[in-house]
Amino acid sequence: NGSVFSPKMNLTRGMVVTVLYRNDGSPIGKYDIKADFSVHLEEFYRARSACKILGAHNMRIFSFFVQPNELDLYRDEVFKRMEKLLSIAKSEGIRLCHENEAKIYGETPERVKDLLDNLDGLMGIFDGANYVVRGHDPKPGYDVTQCKLEYMHVKDAKKAYDALTAEEKAIIEPLEHRRWNAYMRAEGYVYSGSKEKESRNDLGKMHHNLVK
Repeated sequence: NGSVFSPKMNLTRGMVVTVLYRNDGSPIGKYDIKADFSVHLEEFYRARSACKILGAHNMRIFSFFVQPNELDLYRDEVFKRMEKLLSIAKSEGIRLCHENEAKIYGETPERVKDLLDNLDGLMGIFDGANYVVRGHDPKPGYDVTQCKLEYMHVKDAKKAYDALTAEEKAIIEPLEHRRWNAYMRAEGYVYSGSKEKESRNDLGKMHHNLVK
C-alpha cells in the first residue's frame, strides 16, 4: 500500500523476515508487460528498501502479465526486465524468488524452467495449488523448480483430496529425502468452504489436512 518502513523499527533478535511486501502479496512483476517499466521500478526500489530495513535477503517476485497468445512475442522483454531487477537486487545482496502464478509469463512448468535456466541468480518458489487451479500438473512444476527451490507454498485448491493423484500427494516426499532446508509457507484459502474472510488462513484446519 506504499507504506514507508521506519529505519527505527526494532525486530526481535533471531527473527527471520522475508519480504512479501503488502498484505496482498508482492507487486513485483505483477504488472502488464506492456505497462511503463519505469513506474514498476519505483515499486521495486521501495521493496528493496523494505528488504534492507527488515534485514530480509529474499524478495518474492513474478514475471509480468502476458497474454497467452503473446508469450513468445514478449519473451525478450520479460527477460530484459527480469535481468534489470536481478542486477539491482544482486548489488544489494538480495535474492529474487520467482513464484508460478496465473496469467504471468511463468505460469506453466515449461515457462518456469525457461526463467530459472536462463536468468542467473533467480531462485524459485513452488506453488502447487497455483498450477492445479490453472489446469497444470504440479509435478513437472516441482521438477523444474527443485534445483533452485527457496520456498514452497502449501495451500488448498479447488480439488478434493481424494481426486489428487499419487504423484500430487507425494511431491513433498523428495524434500524429505533431500533434507531440504529453506522456507515453507502455509496458506488456507478455500479449505473451510466458506467465503467469509474470517475463515481464511485457518492453520489448524490446514495442519489437519496435511497430516491426515
